[in-house]
Amino acid sequence: MKKFLASLLGLLCMTLSASAQHKIVITLANGETIEKQVWEVSSITFEPSGTVAKPDTAKAVDLGLSVKWGDMNFGATSAEKAGYYVGWGDATGLNTSTLLNYFPVLHPTADIINGQYDIVHVLWGGKWRMPSTSEVKELIEKCDWAYDATRKGWIVASKSDPTKSIFLPLAGQRSGETVTADGTSGAYWTGSLSTSDDQKALAITLDDTQYSQTEDLRYLGLQIRPVYGDYTLGVQVSSAEVTNVTKNDAYVKVVYKGNVEDATLFGLCYGTTSNLDPDQNTTVTTATVDEDGSYIFHITDLTPNTTYYFAPYVVYEGARNLGTTQQFATQPKFPVAEAVDLGLSVKWASWNVGASANVETGTLMTWGDPTGENTSFTSTDYPNDLSDISGSKYDVATQQWGSEWRMPTTDEWKELDALPKEIVTLDNGVSAYKVTGTNGNYIYLPRGGYSYNNTTYNANKSGCYWASENQTMDYANAVTLGKVSSTYEQDLKGMHMLVRPVYGKKTDPDNPPIASIDTTAAGKAAQSVDLGLSVKWATYNLGATTSTDKGSYFQWACTEAGTDFTRSAYKWYDADKGSIAVPSTEISYTDYDAAKTLWGGTWRMPTETEMDELVKNCTWTKESNGYKVTGKNGNSIFLPFTGIYNGTSLTYDTDCYYWSSTYNTLPIHAEDYWAVYLSTPSSGITTTSTYVYRGMCIRPVRP
Repeated sequence: MKKFLASLLGLLCMTLSASAQHKIVITLANGETIEKQVWEVSSITFEPSGTVAKPDTAKAVDLGLSVKWGDMNFGATSAEKAGYYVGWGDATGLNTSTLLNYFPVLHPTADIINGQYDIVHVLWGGKWRMPSTSEVKELIEKCDWAYDATRKGWIVASKSDPTKSIFLPLAGQRSGETVTADGTSGAYWTGSLSTSDDQKALAITLDDTQYSQTEDLRYLGLQIRPVYGDYTLGVQVSSAEVTNVTKNDAYVKVVYKGNVEDATLFGLCYGTTSNLDPDQNTTVTTATVDEDGSYIFHITDLTPNTTYYFAPYVVYEGARNLGTTQQFATQPKFPVAEAVDLGLSVKWASWNVGASANVETGTLMTWGDPTGENTSFTSTDYPNDLSDISGSKYDVATQQWGSEWRMPTTDEWKELDALPKEIVTLDNGVSAYKVTGTNGNYIYLPRGGYSYNNTTYNANKSGCYWASENQTMDYANAVTLGKVSSTYEQDLKGMHMLVRPVYGKKTDPDNPPIASIDTTAAGKAAQSVDLGLSVKWATYNLGATTSTDKGSYFQWACTEAGTDFTRSAYKWYDADKGSIAVPSTEISYTDYDAAKTLWGGTWRMPTETEMDELVKNCTWTKESNGYKVTGKNGNSIFLPFTGIYNGTSLTYDTDCYYWSSTYNTLPIHAEDYWAVYLSTPSSGITTTSTYVYRGMCIRPVRP
């Protein structure tokens, strides 16, 4: 709300200063207008509207139910009085509008019990609050109801102790400013939203013959009968724990608490983004759980080496309650080895790609296949556009094990080959070369032979390994290891041989390390810093060359730096329709991600979740030109003050403003076109959202 007011005031200021011929016209909800010339207006302020007078707290009556019920309506002075007529979600008690977007928003998504829109809890505090639909159901089913024609209302008495009762008067309802049906019917809000129509909420409706739960439009002014007691949603997710993860599946144990036996469905939704919705994401479900309220969900058909987000949920009385979003990462398709220091220019992997231990042979694979799964023996099926694929998109070690791993060059093989070797037979029967470094460390290089046209040759006799250099359309470099001397040769790319990765970057004209790539809007790709979080953060901004540079400014989901940050200049603005159609609600590592496009590799924009993690799990120290952000492991990055562009003007340049990759999908902002960003105002470091066409800096992240 503060951001909206600031934006509105900023817009008014720009308008007033830009054109003295304009006047301010305020149109009221009843159609009346107020007009003022700009020179008649000194300032415009927005102040809290206040609330109704805080009523005396009711007495809590024990009817033998899960909660105690107030002895009179909220705002009443006796049991027979109506009390306040309040719209659902109006915490002020003053709103008489008939527009749903004020009760409390146009499209609410959850119940309001015990929250900022529960007027009883706001004004009385403690355990006083609005009742839930299940508590109303309990009141109806577990108490005796008798109509009192003299007092015009219902006496609701405890079945276990009839001397204890409450009285619910038929006090009508209010629509706008008008109260109707006083004395002939009554309606009382619960704090529960309708599960089928978000324009409505659940209520008790009474007349002189019947009483039942119904749904009413949220702007109607109804009575509220408060309850006293702890609020426990019927069934809740107590905990969720990932118990086992492989490259293609995972097991998640979820524990539910509450009236588990009354739930109709238990589920878990998952996906590769953190914005989860059981209606949109893949789900696994069950109708029953174990006696202790637990269930182990089995998630299948996952992609190796991928981060997945999941959230358990439960359906109770027609309402779906979603638990906390968590994450896990699947195992790589090919398990990653340790990097062994042999005293050489690079470290060597302790096993081959496709193995899971240093005594295993691994997988025979073709040259230039980043998946390690291509079974074609046709050499022209493999790349020929780079002179050396080490560390590139064609390198199976880089693509499957990560950016620090790569295929060795011929020179690196020769450096290894100069070390002492001996042929050994391992406990599993595999024949291998034991190569010992100058520091005493060693690795095994299995003699796995090679495969061609579906036939394997020289297994346990020769060690045939790929090198990274390309030679011709059909041939690439390889090495056949020998105890005394090895053979360096060119072999058909369609042959299947072993790959032994090395750890450490190399410099090559065809495939320079990412830190040396320089593009117009990109600056130079930074180093990454481990702050002990789920991702590593770049040392400086996109478009910068040092940590104190601001770098380039971008509109959200645009990969080119800009200078005009108006709505009309936005790439995704449709002038004919006068609206914006953003390409995705999550752009991290997509074609709309400026960090991915300009820096390449695994660099990308941070998600909202990753920005929240940076805010909450690091120490922020303000300096003269920005913030030093320190992780719990002691490592740090620096975020310079950047300001934010509105049109062509840079404002708030003593604060940080950085885009995330996440679009604000809340219904209240559906027509605002807002995306999430990180900011450092004086009120506190936080993530919030604003218009997608504003200009902000980007601080990239990588795994």
